[in-house]
Amino acid sequence: MGKQEGRRWTFVVVLVIIMIGIAMVWCWRSEPWKWARREQREVRLISGRPFLVGEFQVRIGFPETPTTQVSYVIPVDGEGRPLPAASNMVFYAPFNGEDGSTFLANRGWLGAFWFENNCTVFSMFVKINPQGFRHSYGNYLGGEWFEVVCAVQDHLCTEFEIEKRPFFVVGESAGGNLAGQMATAMPERIAAAAWCGATNLAKPAKPNRSKLLALNTWGCPGMIPTLEAVRWQREVGGEVWHGITPPHFRELRNYHAPGEIAYLLIQQFIIDAMRSREMGVEFPSPEFLMLWQTLPQTVTDGWLQPKGGVSDELLVYPPLPDANRVILLAGGMDHIGFGSRMDGLLRLAEAGAIPISLPVDEHYLEHPEQMELQLKQVLERPEWAALPIYVAGSGMAGQLAALAVLRQPDQRIKRIITLDAEFDSPFPHLSLAAAWKNDLIPLHMMFSHNWPDLPEGITSTVFAMDEKYDGDDIWNAFIAEVAREETSSDK
Repeated sequence: MGKQEGRRWTFVVVLVIIMIGIAMVWCWRSEPWKWARREQREVRLISGRPFLVGEFQVRIGFPETPTTQVSYVIPVDGEGRPLPAASNMVFYAPFNGEDGSTFLANRGWLGAFWFENNCTVFSMFVKINPQGFRHSYGNYLGGEWFEVVCAVQDHLCTEFEIEKRPFFVVGESAGGNLAGQMATAMPERIAAAAWCGATNLAKPAKPNRSKLLALNTWGCPGMIPTLEAVRWQREVGGEVWHGITPPHFRELRNYHAPGEIAYLLIQQFIIDAMRSREMGVEFPSPEFLMLWQTLPQTVTDGWLQPKGGVSDELLVYPPLPDANRVILLAGGMDHIGFGSRMDGLLRLAEAGAIPISLPVDEHYLEHPEQMELQLKQVLERPEWAALPIYVAGSGMAGQLAALAVLRQPDQRIKRIITLDAEFDSPFPHLSLAAAWKNDLIPLHMMFSHNWPDLPEGITSTVFAMDEKYDGDDIWNAFIAEVAREETSSDK
């Protein structure tokens, strides 16, 4: 063998050694023989109590999320063994693009499960995806994510010798999609699911076995899809608790983010499901029902599932205990969105009023006397007999409400406030000018655009000349005026 041939073989041997070294490093780092890789865990003392906190990676091969990071927290005893209650496992389904693996630091409301009730909680990272992928996290149509979640539970139960039982799922937005669809597709694995803001839920073929809580915030794009899914579930004989809750950051008009009451309801619902399974206690609990009664169910059902015509049931927003006046707020047939309307009712309740919402449709134009029937219902309620009444409304609904008051004045009605109502009309039965009498109930008219000449005795506010006002600002100013209590100048 010549020198040149020897050098060639030396080069080959060195190259093989380098490749073997690279392969060993890769194997050491990626651990391809393990399902859960790069696992780290430690027992932490949190407020003086021990919890096993860990994380690991799972290669799942989805286009948007080829690898996911899983985090978990398990309550343990002084020797690091999981507590018996750790078999109550809660999966937090992150919304699209959320790093759910950071839940311990960023989702304090989940502490109601792992800290207060000794449950195991786990979640994972999901990369935000473009539209159209088969594995879209926002849709879950293929069901592959269901298998990933179940595999994580299986791993935790095996690794830490935790009894494997049907687990609980909570989530919001796209996480709500997963919670609802997984409970429908795999009822044998899901004990209960509670979510807020789902926009894509599955149509069930049979009644649900899992306990279900489906929430939306008012104004959320998932309200109507969720109503449809609830209807599907009930048509096959299933049961689901469904409610519309206040959103978070109302001042920022974020109608998709859950507010505090939504999180409280989700917490209590899941905790009640656990206690019902463990101890056979009543489900849901009185604590849950007290929270549930604070929701404006009558109002939201009346707007989202209208029956048409005059309803015998007044749509009363739940007032505060010390409410001191009644406000009838008529709306419909204008540009005010559902979320803004509900915000307005909430603000009126917070101002100490009993808000009554009155949806007005085209039927009222042909039969304006129906507004008078609604007003009569309010005046005849015995529990409100000693309270002053304010009547308000936007657009044609406000015009009809004002007409109803002017045609049957009552000394308990203190003010009428309208937004963008017409004062005069070519149709006498719709004309405020024809019904107005100077010496009766004070009338305040607000306008966001052109405004008419008004007779003496009618006050007005005009926004058209002030460019700082947009549509929401005008609505908020209108609600503030409606919430204003009677003053000496109003009497």
